[in-house]
Amino acid sequence: MEAHRAEVATRMTELRENLVLLDHEIDVCRGRLAAGDADRLWVPLPKPQAG
Repeated sequence: MEAHRAEVATRMTELRENLVLLDHEIDVCRGRLAAGDADRLWVPLPKPQAG
């Protein structure tokens, strides 16, 4: 039971970390929507030119 508890605790930590990342992504999207430029979130960045 203790090993299972440790596994569950580890998974809960991972899930909490994922929630923090998701909250950040949601905040970014909300900010871009409010700024009116959310359509640029999924546009690939230009590749740097060699030289």
